[in-house]
Amino acid sequence: MAVIVVPPVVGAGSVVNASMSWFQDLPDEISEGPLARPSTIYAADGKTELATFYEENRTQVKLDQISPHMRNAIISVEDRDFYSHGAVSAVGIGRAFFNNAMNPGKRQGASTLTQQYVNNLIVNAAEQNGEDANATLGGNKNYFAKIKEMKLAVSMEQNKSKDEILEGYLNIVNMGGSNFGVEAAAQYYWGIPAKDLNVAQSALLAGLVQSPNTYRPDEHPDNAVERRNVVLSTRVR
Repeated sequence: MAVIVVPPVVGAGSVVNASMSWFQDLPDEISEGPLARPSTIYAADGKTELATFYEENRTQVKLDQISPHMRNAIISVEDRDFYSHGAVSAVGIGRAFFNNAMNPGKRQGASTLTQQYVNNLIVNAAEQNGEDANATLGGNKNYFAKIKEMKLAVSMEQNKSKDEILEGYLNIVNMGGSNFGVEAAAQYYWGIPAKDLNVAQSALLAGLVQSPNTYRPDEHPDNAVERRNVVLSTRVR
């Protein structure tokens, strides 16, 4: 991958050496927190809640506190082979490259769930540091940023299990407006915990990931149902 994006220098051997050196110099670790969560103001007794405010509405939960339907839905629509391929999917890259060459107006991404999780962590870190998070988003990334994302994803899968990555992803991803993570989204849209999400609700939330505000059920119900049905067609169980 590094060879592809590094401009030619003197001779093929020099290209490879320069590319590998550049690739090895890229960071291979990324901060995973803390993630933004709501703040609560209490009365003097320390128990009575007076107000809750947040920029990101999030309640972190463990993977076993998330409905199996939700886990299946996100995998089936975002990364069907998540548990069988590595951090980067060669098949996905090849498919996206071919599609984007043939249909430049309908570009496909090739990011695995691990890469998406890494990208969300990069966005979170940028926001926490007061930087421009838009520069890290999919459509704005250049090839060098994509290669950096790939290396971080590979490193992550060397240190974390697939379940740990899926748990982190489902707690960080935006699901419309200020709702981040499946627990906050389930509570906001239906007033239930993530462990109680049924097939249809899980499919709707999984569909939000592609474009959180376009498919919000409270603002664009028709779009939400259409996208939910697309997710259901991927055979969510």
